Amino acid sequence: APAGSSRMPGMATDAELAQLSTTQGRELDVLFLTLMIRHHRGGIAMAQYAAAQAQEANVRALARAMVINQAVEIDQMQADLRALGAPPA
Repeated sequence: APAGSSRMPGMATDAELAQLSTTQGRELDVLFLTLMIRHHRGGIAMAQYAAAQAQEANVRALARAMVINQAVEIDQMQADLRALGAPPA
């Protein structure tokens, strides 16, 4: 990202995406899960803020649901990493 701009926390870098596009097999699975867990953590941070600060009740409710759903997905992805014999992300 250009200097002074901000990126959503947890977004994969161009280098990470390039690595992902040239990886195969178990290594691809582990890299994808690791990057996606980081991405979901960034999404949770954004959703927690919206759950607390959004003006509209329906937006706050949606943000709360996103926090829960992304946390559940992180738990599943961590289990998938364990099943692959990979370290947790």
